[in-house]
Amino acid sequence: MSDDLFTLPWHFRPLLLLFVLAAGIFYLRGWLLLRRLPADTHPLQALATPFLLSIYAASLTLLTISLVSPLDYLAARFFFLGVAQHLLLLTLIPCLFFIPNPLPFIWYGLPAAWRQRLLSRQTGWAHWTARFRRVTGKGPVLLAFVACAWVWYDPTLHQAALTSPWLRDLSLLTLAGAGALYWWHITAAVPRLHAPLPRIPHIAYTAIGALPIKIMGLFFLFTEHTQYNYPTPAYTWFSLTPLESFHLGGAVTWMVGGVTYTYAAVWLLSQWLDIEDKKPWQPRAAWDNPEAMLAPGWEK
Repeated sequence: MSDDLFTLPWHFRPLLLLFVLAAGIFYLRGWLLLRRLPADTHPLQALATPFLLSIYAASLTLLTISLVSPLDYLAARFFFLGVAQHLLLLTLIPCLFFIPNPLPFIWYGLPAAWRQRLLSRQTGWAHWTARFRRVTGKGPVLLAFVACAWVWYDPTLHQAALTSPWLRDLSLLTLAGAGALYWWHITAAVPRLHAPLPRIPHIAYTAIGALPIKIMGLFFLFTEHTQYNYPTPAYTWFSLTPLESFHLGGAVTWMVGGVTYTYAAVWLLSQWLDIEDKKPWQPRAAWDNPEAMLAPGWEK
């Protein structure tokens, strides 16, 4: 008996739905409070725009669709849809989530009594904050990002995740976490626990995110045999052989998997070039001399 597209099951995830609901309500409340303040009275008012609100709403909507809607059911039965779900969690959703810098808005959206209680316990968090800072540096986060992008496609581990619900949930959680930490560094969103990278290393750090995804796409595209044994429900409206689904997943990964990182790197580069272009003109004598040609640190 074939499954009907309109009767596919939804995956009810109470904790996820609670997170989406709370994150949406508190962000919107903080956004509205800041919008009602007189103009130019708070530094966050520049981010309280309808455009950024829509970006944040899109991130929560895509998160719900990818993990609650029938897409989650289909992702466990078709390789290319499983790849699409992974890419959403690793790239697009965390990108859209952190661009509006949501944490300050969520903070202002909390009830005043909650904020007061959290502030009273701030000193007790110093130890945990220091530990979190140590394990979430840019290097460890990059390594975790590459590991999560690759390790869940190990044939043994991937096949086990297809038959074990808790292992599959763990894979989705780690992918979302790695993507969130990576985009946290790229966007420099609050809380800013680490020193920002200089512009050129920041651009390179952003662009590197596309590399492990592209490599996986090439692997999927040019492999002549499927690596995983997916269930094959008889969909009359959706007919793909396992190898076709595998290659389609590779095409999706190669073509769109690293777009968010590449686009973000190009945007950062354009911003840097715009800043350089607006710098005041310097006379030739200020830069065309032996001292100016020396590398930094060699002046003496």
